[in-house]
Amino acid sequence: MRLSFDIKCEDHITQPAYRVLVNGELIAERDFVIPSALFSHYAFSCDLDLPAGENKFTVEAVNTDVSFTLGQAWLGEAKINHKGGVFYNENT
Repeated sequence: MRLSFDIKCEDHITQPAYRVLVNGELIAERDFVIPSALFSHYAFSCDLDLPAGENKFTVEAVNTDVSFTLGQAWLGEAKINHKGGVFYNENT
């Protein structure tokens, strides 16, 4: 199932590195690079085999004090409501 969500960073000029974790498992580690100052976020997407029930995705900074925030999220084509990255997967 495809999990997609927006990652926002106010200090994107320095291209800080970040990690994405899903259910505590490292999924990606990369630099926050957006093509111009006109963009305010990065759309992250990955294919995962998520268990039914509660799941959590997080983004954290790597070796920096820059903070990242989570925006809207989707599971497949359906928009999901999450609270701090925690959401309930009803798909099995």
